[in-house]
Amino acid sequence: MKLVSAETKIRIDLSKCQYEILEEVVSDLKWDNDNFEKPDIIWQDSALNPMSLSLLSPYQRINHFPGMYAISRKDYLAKHLKAMEQLHKSEFEFFPETWVLPQEYISLKTHMASNTNAYYICKPPNLSQGKGIFLTKWISDIPENCVVQKYLENPYLLDGFKFDLRLYVLVTGFDPLRVYIHEQGIVRLATIPYAKPTDTNIHNIYMHLTNYAINKNNPNFVHNKNYSEDFVGHKRSFKSFLKALEEDGHNIKKIMARIDDIVLKTLCTVQPFIVNLYRTSQPNDTSSAVCFQILGFDILLDYKLRPSLLEVNHTPSFTTDSPLDRKVKKAVIKDCLKMIAAKPECQKKFLREHTDYLIERSFHSFYRVKLVKSERREKFLKHQIEMETTFHGGYRKIYPLNNIEKYQKYMRDAEGVYSSKARRRNRESEIRCVPRLRKSSADKRFIIDDNKNQNRRRSCVTRISLVPKVVQIKINNDFIGGARA
Repeated sequence: MKLVSAETKIRIDLSKCQYEILEEVVSDLKWDNDNFEKPDIIWQDSALNPMSLSLLSPYQRINHFPGMYAISRKDYLAKHLKAMEQLHKSEFEFFPETWVLPQEYISLKTHMASNTNAYYICKPPNLSQGKGIFLTKWISDIPENCVVQKYLENPYLLDGFKFDLRLYVLVTGFDPLRVYIHEQGIVRLATIPYAKPTDTNIHNIYMHLTNYAINKNNPNFVHNKNYSEDFVGHKRSFKSFLKALEEDGHNIKKIMARIDDIVLKTLCTVQPFIVNLYRTSQPNDTSSAVCFQILGFDILLDYKLRPSLLEVNHTPSFTTDSPLDRKVKKAVIKDCLKMIAAKPECQKKFLREHTDYLIERSFHSFYRVKLVKSERREKFLKHQIEMETTFHGGYRKIYPLNNIEKYQKYMRDAEGVYSSKARRRNRESEIRCVPRLRKSSADKRFIIDDNKNQNRRRSCVTRISLVPKVVQIKINNDFIGGARA
């Protein structure tokens, strides 16, 4: 067996990561874990802003994309999906009917007045782990700033309990879009048998909410004690869940095809926005490969096994409170790190190619340099796809595959929505910058300012006498005449 020298080891920085499972995975891969000045890979728990991305070199890798809040915040996710729903009504009906307050308060009030028996779930825009979520049917209970969704009253039940699915989606690039979904996931059950919401049970969070952070506090919660027994308790394996559905005669391929479609459509809504942030932060990166990210998609199945999107987590929890957690999350992380193809020699290769690029830009035409950049980009992309295909592990590629034109159309439409919003923001900022005055006031202000400017100009004019002066020239102590200055 050939030993790997210290110089060829991949260097990863976990100084901003709190999860012990990352250290275990890095140890299994025999990588160096330290707070390096220029590590090959950076793994952090917090989001990535464009400024931090601009400080990274194109040969480095980091586990976040800038701007992912556009789908991880519940209010932004709702706005993006509803904007696309207006363009593709039947194609974007995979999320509950949603209102973002306070902007859509009147619409919600009208809907609640005509649906007096319906129940609604209220969520804070930017909190996680079920914090601040509650059910109601009264408009007076709803706070001013929140996201309101019509409660799905007929979920598919597992042993009589309501549940949702936490699925792990890996995005290895947005330009072009490359998406994978892992075979491992977690089924999270509520801890009290489900009953349709009524005025007496809507406050029972252990019945209506499936968040693990909430239900683990219930004394009835059954923990997983053996990863081989992954279909018992209130947290189960997604892989075993699909197997159980298949044994019951359900069409697993159809269910997964619908889930894949939901994931891709959601990512398409923000693809132009994230690509724009990336390009402005990394203008010298031709490969668009600095960022990668594991997202947590939360899916709810109704009584007909039709999936609906609940929310997207840009920093899914990698805590390992049970053997099942450790099994699932370790596979998700390990397969991801193998796929991104970060190598120690990437730094030398980048510096060499970047030097060649600077020389070409100095001595060749613009079109020649653009052609060289395009060739290098295609070469790197081909190599990256080969690495992702070879080391995909439990990840299954869902894009690009079939129906590329379908999702490209969604991305083009999303770009139009993004561009129109940007133009509207620019117009609004220009309007805010220029104070509005009534015509009479504006004319009066102009006259006053013009008079002040004229007085200022007159006061600044250099006073020069037009009367010529006689200058006497003294040579050898004798005055020889005068000259006019």
